[in-house]
Amino acid sequence: MNKHILWVMVLTFLVSCQDKTVSEPDMSTPSEPATNAPAASVTPEKTAVQESTKDTAALEKAAADKAAADKAAADKAAADKAAADKAAADKAAADKAAADKAAADKAAAEKAAANKVAPKKVVAPLSQGKGPIKSEPNPAPSNIMLKPDSGMTLAKANSLTKKCKSCHATDKDKVGPSFKNIQAAYGSVDALAAAFGSGFAVNDRKVASADAKWKKKAKTMTGQYKALIKKQVEKGAFTYKELAEAIFAK
Repeated sequence: MNKHILWVMVLTFLVSCQDKTVSEPDMSTPSEPATNAPAASVTPEKTAVQESTKDTAALEKAAADKAAADKAAADKAAADKAAADKAAADKAAADKAAADKAAADKAAAEKAAANKVAPKKVVAPLSQGKGPIKSEPNPAPSNIMLKPDSGMTLAKANSLTKKCKSCHATDKDKVGPSFKNIQAAYGSVDALAAAFGSGFAVNDRKVASADAKWKKKAKTMTGQYKALIKKQVEKGAFTYKELAEAIFAK
């Protein structure tokens, strides 16, 4: 009986020792990993692909830089052309304005010179009117010379000279010289119209220049001119030439 218990105890001890060996962790130095593991493989094909990718990126960047430079150059050229076109247009406009002004100035000068041209002196005969013009006796001007330049009717002439009749008559002198004496002194519609248009200066008045009697009344004539002629022309009632035509139609 005792032997049997002893064997049981021995077996139990052996079993317990075996279990302890399996369950206890291994405290020894861990083994080093293997150093002869194969490295990641790099093939020639992969290297070629990488190099090709780099070259493509460089080419694309160079192309983009060139496109940007070309666009900047094109924009600058367009801006320069626009500026040049504007400068040319401004110069053309300035030249045209200068030419137009020169033409207008020339026309004004020619018109002024034409108005200052002295008409042919024609003097009425000494027997005409109460106060004949005292100057060189010349033949009376022809009817053709005394006709107005346009179709001035007698009715219109009478209307335009209505206010003049208080000082002037057709065939005789009153406060001022007769219309016939005025016609004879100036000789043409244009000459009388030019005298009116120049401001009716005393030196431009053919009747006053020829007869001292009318020269003494220059101030009165100037006042009448300003009130009855110049003022009406400025209002647009008639023109200097229309009034001159009316006087020559009397």
